[in-house]
Amino acid sequence: MARTITEVAKNPFFTKKIKFRNNRYQHREVGVRLLFLEKCYQEGKVIDTKKPFLDQFVRTHREGKSAEVLKLKGAVTKILKKMLPVFLDKDVLLMAQASVPIYFLLFREAILTGKVASLSRSLFVKFHEARQQNREIAAKDITKAQFELLEYGRLSQQGTNDASSIKERLSIISKYCGI
Repeated sequence: MARTITEVAKNPFFTKKIKFRNNRYQHREVGVRLLFLEKCYQEGKVIDTKKPFLDQFVRTHREGKSAEVLKLKGAVTKILKKMLPVFLDKDVLLMAQASVPIYFLLFREAILTGKVASLSRSLFVKFHEARQQNREIAAKDITKAQFELLEYGRLSQQGTNDASSIKERLSIISKYCGI
């Protein structure tokens, strides 16, 4: 598992597209999250991606499960390959660790539903611009703001590794992107 996490973190998506630095192995941290989320989604559930759960995941896959680990790596790599051409090098959309799992799950769902071609960087930029405009509207009159867009921003700041936050952010961006 440790080798697989390192290999995922060395994927061109991480080395070229992600804007945050790899100080203190942040790319590996996100890599293990993606492997863990893939396993959870294959099992039809979402679990918190907090350190104790990730540590347990790594421990249980340390030995004797190489076929399962290889399958998870293949699934994650396939999704990252679809994500790679959509994002710019050192993309500002990938500035925060918390955004990568959401985009990953969005692409995962789009692949499963045959809608991956509809995902584009311009669509993601429009989503973030809509969020920014919505914040400005909320600052003037909260009753005119779209709650879901405000909630996406809040959940992107607080409890980003909570299962409920992951599911809700994924739901909001999926709805916006028509997935």
